[in-house]
Amino acid sequence: MKTMKDTFEENYEAVPRPGKNKRGFKIRYQYVGLWYRWNISQKEMRSCKLFLAGTCVLSILFFLMASLPYSYLNHSRFVELPGTLSIAALLFEVIGVVQFCAAGEKVTNMSFQGIHIKLNLAPAVHAVLLLGTGAACISEMLRMPVSIRENGIAACYFLSGAASFLLFLRYHGLPYGKEKNV
Repeated sequence: MKTMKDTFEENYEAVPRPGKNKRGFKIRYQYVGLWYRWNISQKEMRSCKLFLAGTCVLSILFFLMASLPYSYLNHSRFVELPGTLSIAALLFEVIGVVQFCAAGEKVTNMSFQGIHIKLNLAPAVHAVLLLGTGAACISEMLRMPVSIRENGIAACYFLSGAASFLLFLRYHGLPYGKEKNV
Protein backbone atom coordinates (compact mmCIF):
# COMPACT_ATOMS: atom_id res chain seq x y z
CA MET A 1 0.00 0.00 0.00
CA LYS A 2 1.30 3.42 -0.92
CA THR A 3 1.96 6.01 1.72
CA MET A 4 0.81 9.61 1.40
CA LYS A 5 4.38 10.63 0.65
CA ASP A 6 4.68 8.10 -2.19
CA THR A 7 1.38 9.24 -3.67
CA PHE A 8 2.44 12.88 -3.43
CA GLU A 9 5.81 12.22 -5.07
CA GLU A 10 4.09 10.26 -7.82
CA ASN A 11 1.49 12.94 -8.62
CA TYR A 12 3.36 16.22 -8.07
CA GLU A 13 6.48 17.65 -9.64
CA ALA A 14 8.74 20.36 -8.23
CA VAL A 15 8.95 23.33 -10.61
CA PRO A 16 11.31 26.24 -9.90
CA ARG A 17 9.69 29.68 -10.34
CA PRO A 18 11.42 33.07 -10.19
CA GLY A 19 11.21 34.58 -6.72
CA LYS A 20 12.53 37.43 -4.65
CA ASN A 21 14.65 35.51 -2.20
CA LYS A 22 18.37 34.76 -1.75
CA ARG A 23 18.35 31.93 -4.28
CA GLY A 24 16.33 33.86 -6.87
CA PHE A 25 13.69 31.14 -7.25
CA LYS A 26 10.93 29.38 -5.34
CA ILE A 27 9.87 25.78 -5.62
CA ARG A 28 6.22 25.25 -6.54
CA TYR A 29 4.65 21.83 -6.78
CA GLN A 30 2.56 21.25 -9.87
CA TYR A 31 0.05 18.42 -10.23
CA VAL A 32 1.11 16.03 -13.00
CA GLY A 33 -1.02 12.98 -12.14
CA LEU A 34 -4.22 11.81 -13.76
CA TRP A 35 -7.34 13.93 -13.37
CA TYR A 36 -10.53 12.22 -12.28
CA ARG A 37 -13.95 13.41 -13.38
CA TRP A 38 -17.50 12.21 -13.25
CA ASN A 39 -18.74 11.48 -16.77
CA ILE A 40 -22.01 13.38 -16.65
CA SER A 41 -23.08 16.77 -17.96
CA GLN A 42 -22.84 19.94 -15.86
CA LYS A 43 -26.62 20.02 -15.44
CA GLU A 44 -26.72 16.41 -14.26
CA MET A 45 -23.78 17.05 -11.93
CA ARG A 46 -25.56 20.04 -10.38
CA SER A 47 -28.74 18.02 -9.85
CA CYS A 48 -26.72 15.12 -8.41
CA LYS A 49 -24.99 17.45 -5.95
CA LEU A 50 -28.37 18.90 -4.91
CA PHE A 51 -29.83 15.41 -4.50
CA LEU A 52 -26.91 14.17 -2.39
CA ALA A 53 -26.95 17.30 -0.22
CA GLY A 54 -30.73 17.09 0.21
CA THR A 55 -30.76 13.42 1.15
CA CYS A 56 -27.88 13.98 3.56
CA VAL A 57 -29.81 16.80 5.27
CA LEU A 58 -32.94 14.60 5.39
CA SER A 59 -30.94 11.78 6.93
CA ILE A 60 -29.58 14.11 9.61
CA LEU A 61 -33.02 15.59 10.35
CA PHE A 62 -34.70 12.19 10.65
CA PHE A 63 -31.85 10.95 12.84
CA LEU A 64 -32.19 13.95 15.15
CA MET A 65 -35.99 13.57 15.27
CA ALA A 66 -35.51 9.95 16.32
CA SER A 67 -32.64 10.26 18.76
CA LEU A 68 -33.42 13.47 20.67
CA PRO A 69 -36.84 12.75 22.24
CA TYR A 70 -36.84 11.41 25.77
CA SER A 71 -38.16 7.88 25.42
CA TYR A 72 -37.49 4.46 26.86
CA LEU A 73 -36.50 3.37 23.34
CA ASN A 74 -33.56 5.77 23.26
CA HIS A 75 -32.38 4.45 26.63
CA SER A 76 -32.42 0.79 25.69
CA ARG A 77 -28.92 -0.58 25.14
CA PHE A 78 -30.12 -2.53 22.08
CA VAL A 79 -31.23 0.71 20.44
CA GLU A 80 -28.35 2.82 21.75
CA LEU A 81 -25.51 0.65 20.45
CA PRO A 82 -26.27 0.70 16.70
CA GLY A 83 -27.61 4.25 16.99
CA THR A 84 -24.40 5.50 18.58
CA LEU A 85 -22.21 3.62 16.11
CA SER A 86 -24.18 5.14 13.25
CA ILE A 87 -23.07 8.63 14.32
CA ALA A 88 -19.51 7.87 13.14
CA ALA A 89 -20.80 6.71 9.76
CA LEU A 90 -23.04 9.79 9.57
CA LEU A 91 -20.03 12.02 10.19
CA PHE A 92 -18.08 10.43 7.32
CA GLU A 93 -21.19 10.60 5.12
CA VAL A 94 -21.53 14.34 5.75
CA ILE A 95 -17.81 14.94 5.11
CA GLY A 96 -17.99 12.96 1.85
CA VAL A 97 -21.07 14.86 0.64
CA VAL A 98 -19.47 18.22 1.46
CA GLN A 99 -16.29 17.22 -0.39
CA PHE A 100 -18.31 16.01 -3.39
CA CYS A 101 -20.41 19.17 -3.50
CA ALA A 102 -17.28 21.34 -3.27
CA ALA A 103 -15.37 19.36 -5.92
CA GLY A 104 -14.76 20.96 -9.27
CA GLU A 105 -15.10 19.50 -12.72
CA LYS A 106 -11.79 17.66 -12.38
CA VAL A 107 -10.24 16.42 -9.15
CA THR A 108 -6.87 15.02 -8.20
CA ASN A 109 -6.27 11.36 -7.47
CA MET A 110 -6.16 11.82 -3.68
CA SER A 111 -9.30 13.96 -3.60
CA PHE A 112 -11.23 11.54 -5.76
CA GLN A 113 -10.19 8.51 -3.73
CA GLY A 114 -11.19 10.26 -0.50
CA ILE A 115 -14.63 11.20 -1.83
CA HIS A 116 -15.14 7.84 -3.50
CA ILE A 117 -14.31 5.76 -0.42
CA LYS A 118 -16.42 7.93 1.90
CA LEU A 119 -19.50 7.96 -0.34
CA ASN A 120 -19.31 4.26 -1.18
CA LEU A 121 -18.90 3.06 2.41
CA ALA A 122 -20.29 5.56 4.92
CA PRO A 123 -23.88 5.86 3.63
CA ALA A 124 -24.21 2.09 3.30
CA VAL A 125 -22.87 1.47 6.81
CA HIS A 126 -25.03 4.29 8.18
CA ALA A 127 -28.12 2.82 6.50
CA VAL A 128 -27.45 -0.69 7.82
CA LEU A 129 -26.85 0.56 11.36
CA LEU A 130 -29.99 2.69 11.33
CA LEU A 131 -32.10 -0.11 9.94
CA GLY A 132 -30.71 -2.23 12.79
CA THR A 133 -31.61 0.56 15.21
CA GLY A 134 -35.13 0.67 13.83
CA ALA A 135 -35.41 -3.11 14.13
CA ALA A 136 -34.21 -2.88 17.75
CA CYS A 137 -36.91 -0.25 18.36
CA ILE A 138 -39.56 -2.61 16.99
CA SER A 139 -38.20 -5.41 19.18
CA GLU A 140 -38.36 -3.17 22.27
CA MET A 141 -41.86 -1.97 21.37
CA LEU A 142 -43.10 -5.56 21.32
CA ARG A 143 -42.16 -5.87 25.01
CA MET A 144 -43.52 -2.54 26.27
CA PRO A 145 -46.71 -0.53 25.84
CA VAL A 146 -46.48 1.62 22.71
CA SER A 147 -47.40 5.25 22.21
CA ILE A 148 -47.38 7.43 19.12
CA ARG A 149 -44.01 8.86 20.12
CA GLU A 150 -42.33 5.44 20.03
CA ASN A 151 -43.87 4.66 16.65
CA GLY A 152 -42.52 7.97 15.37
CA ILE A 153 -39.06 7.28 16.75
CA ALA A 154 -38.86 3.90 15.02
CA ALA A 155 -40.20 5.40 11.77
CA CYS A 156 -37.64 8.21 11.87
CA TYR A 157 -34.78 5.73 12.33
CA PHE A 158 -36.04 3.77 9.32
CA LEU A 159 -36.48 6.96 7.24
CA SER A 160 -32.98 8.18 8.13
CA GLY A 161 -31.55 4.81 7.05
CA ALA A 162 -33.58 4.93 3.84
CA ALA A 163 -32.28 8.43 3.03
CA SER A 164 -28.69 7.26 3.53
CA PHE A 165 -29.34 4.23 1.34
CA LEU A 166 -30.75 6.46 -1.43
CA LEU A 167 -27.64 8.62 -1.16
CA PHE A 168 -25.47 5.52 -1.51
CA LEU A 169 -27.41 4.28 -4.55
CA ARG A 170 -27.28 7.66 -6.32
CA TYR A 171 -23.54 8.11 -5.84
CA HIS A 172 -22.71 4.47 -6.55
CA GLY A 173 -24.36 4.79 -9.98
CA LEU A 174 -22.25 7.77 -11.11
CA PRO A 175 -19.86 6.99 -13.96
CA TYR A 176 -16.35 8.37 -13.65
CA GLY A 177 -13.21 8.35 -15.70
CA LYS A 178 -9.57 9.41 -15.81
CA GLU A 179 -7.85 11.78 -18.18
CA LYS A 180 -4.25 12.75 -18.73
CA ASN A 181 -2.93 15.96 -17.30
CA VAL A 182 -2.02 18.22 -20.19
